[in-house]
Amino acid sequence: MPSQPIVFTGIILGQEKRSEKFNGYTVLSPEIGKRLVLKRISSKSNTINHIDFFDDGEFTAEDKNESGACFFKDFDLRSRRTKIAEDYEAFKLAMRFAKLIVRNPIHEENAKSLYQLAIRSLDAWQDTNFPEAAYLKSVYLYCRDEGYPINAEWYSQLASPDAATAKHVLNTSLSEIDADKHRIAHCIERLEHYLQQSTHIEVAW
Repeated sequence: MPSQPIVFTGIILGQEKRSEKFNGYTVLSPEIGKRLVLKRISSKSNTINHIDFFDDGEFTAEDKNESGACFFKDFDLRSRRTKIAEDYEAFKLAMRFAKLIVRNPIHEENAKSLYQLAIRSLDAWQDTNFPEAAYLKSVYLYCRDEGYPINAEWYSQLASPDAATAKHVLNTSLSEIDADKHRIAHCIERLEHYLQQSTHIEVAW
């Protein structure tokens, strides 16, 4: 008896060629967490079923692989974030955040909030002139939501110039940020060092 299709909401955070016949897409879903979706490589152009990085929508897949992967059947697109790729820095940092999510385990109870964070972050990279600020906010929220005492162990240890920049970025909407990008980059460096040294979160360099 053929398996029943499963339907779930998801956003594409990773892509790799799995074999000569299939591409693999890592999908983050609020309902089922992180899932590998295998899509058959076709020589025919099919724009209806074309999927790409940072697309989100409703997947229909066949769940018949003991490894936890499922096989793509259809996709109902909700949002396509092509503008991210037009800005090199935004694309680089969006990919870095996506890889961080993909590389680390997802607890079932956190799947919905993590999905919402990914949506907000990627939407920000579509529009902001401060992609570095969007990244700092996103990683900070990711770490906080994982339960780490980030204020006590990271923020409180920052030197004055970095502490002021971090406070401004974390407490200000992206449209109103007025901060030096090099200083924000240094805050990111300190935050990723904290993740590497004091947490179990695997950083995507």
